[in-house]
Amino acid sequence: VAAQGHLDGLLFELEVERRYRNPGESNIETVYTFPLPFGAVLLGLEFQLGTKTLDGVVVERKKGEADYEDAIEKGDTAIMLEQAGDGLYTVNLGNLMPGEEAAIRYRYAQLLRFEKGRVRLAIPTVIAPRFGKPDDAGLEPHQAPTTDVLATYPFSVSIELRGEVARGSVESPSHPIKVSATTTGVTASLARNGFLDRDFVLVIDGLAGTSLTAVEKDGVGYVALASFCPVLPRAEAVAPLSLKILVDCSGSMAGDSIRSAKRAVQRILEQLDPVDAFTLSRFGNQVQHYFAAPRLADHKSIREAAQHLAKLEADMGGTELENALTSVFKLGGGENADILLITDGEVWKTESLVSESRKAGQRIFAVAVGSAPAESLHRALAEQTGGACECVAPNENVEEAIVRTFSRMRAPRVRDLAVTWPGKPRWHTPLPSAAFDGETVHLFAGYDSRPEGEVRLAFHAGDEAGNREVSIALAAQETNTDTLPRFAATERLKDLAETEYIALALRYQLVTRNTNYLILHIRAEGEKAKSLPELQQVAQMHAAGWGGLGTVDSAVLSGAVD
Repeated sequence: VAAQGHLDGLLFELEVERRYRNPGESNIETVYTFPLPFGAVLLGLEFQLGTKTLDGVVVERKKGEADYEDAIEKGDTAIMLEQAGDGLYTVNLGNLMPGEEAAIRYRYAQLLRFEKGRVRLAIPTVIAPRFGKPDDAGLEPHQAPTTDVLATYPFSVSIELRGEVARGSVESPSHPIKVSATTTGVTASLARNGFLDRDFVLVIDGLAGTSLTAVEKDGVGYVALASFCPVLPRAEAVAPLSLKILVDCSGSMAGDSIRSAKRAVQRILEQLDPVDAFTLSRFGNQVQHYFAAPRLADHKSIREAAQHLAKLEADMGGTELENALTSVFKLGGGENADILLITDGEVWKTESLVSESRKAGQRIFAVAVGSAPAESLHRALAEQTGGACECVAPNENVEEAIVRTFSRMRAPRVRDLAVTWPGKPRWHTPLPSAAFDGETVHLFAGYDSRPEGEVRLAFHAGDEAGNREVSIALAAQETNTDTLPRFAATERLKDLAETEYIALALRYQLVTRNTNYLILHIRAEGEKAKSLPELQQVAQMHAAGWGGLGTVDSAVLSGAVD
């Protein structure tokens, strides 16, 4: 697998090539499920067989499945890309003939964010084993990923940073990298061979977060993007925290993840003031509350929590996250209670978990640890409850992540968000439930004619601060791609009924729960398969450090990454 991409401003685009070879003596159908980053939008798919390169089209799911099966039965070759679950996609390649080699290339884009002077880019490469049943997340049997501890898939990646982001300091906590200058910025690539066993992470630090805008043609109309990076007021008096700490001690956390979790909790305890109240709980297949009710963070309570922390191990079996959160919601703490959740999030049952968390009315600040955490779940929990998410790879500085998280918790809560677009947009995407100092908020609007003027974001941040407003002028020049309209369409899908949902997805060629990407290769009569293909599901590599098997933690390896 080879990946090449570029980051221009906050827009990241990546092309991934997966090469297949059939060394056997019969035709095969190969199936592989892979992850994409949270909020990523697939832009295209192409198939190369020998000297032929074929593109396809997004079609309604039922039609895609029927046309795919029909092509296979006729002895032709077909490729179908489908959404398997939240952040997961499956590629089906049917009738790869004996001795044939083929390549599948897909492109995706993602809007990144400034987060307190830094931009974090993560390319997920592997799906770690998850607790529960894949069908809880709507996966079909052929989509459910399996893991092979003996599998080894080589991986290479090269990312070009352009513009202002190229001025920051670049490092990777996940891989050894080399950084070289280009005419338009810098390029970061692997310093030695990589594998599909951990997320590739780049952190660009030392940046000044700024608000940005872009305008792009959308058929006969236009789409505008406003990326606000507000500077929020500091509270003169910091309100005491009511904090409930919940640590994942299931078996999947063994090794790197539990070590990161313990360092994170230690840093949390150091950050608490005596007037703060807190609880400490751990969970696996059951939940254990060390404190039955919130305690003031005095010396005695902190010392007792530290003693419990020293004994934490990943020895509690399966990841019953929903039950644990439900139990923590009931611990009290008042209407302004916050939950700090530290986990790898490796669970299948997520829809009801996110729904119940939203109803509970308590903010969740998730710290996702490990070499391949389930980012989509952490982001959804944070966004739906008004909290925030930090992902922390084994060699990433978990203490800095906790400091950033605490600054969000202690800041005045932003409320009454309102946006004013120039002119009369035909539609605009909804506002988020929360905003934080120096962190980007992306908003879209659609127009019949070219929009001009300023976009204004108003909000209230604390009783003493009053109403505030951020204004940015829409870009004078248009960008020349179709990426922004497709991002906007993805956001608009969330509130549509099924018929409108499918129509919009087909119009913007989006792979969704109701639409698949399909490529058909009609073979010459003498080249068609004479029998149905043998199904071969491609297993995942074992995620590095998952479940205590291996490690990528520099605290253990003295700086080496293996």
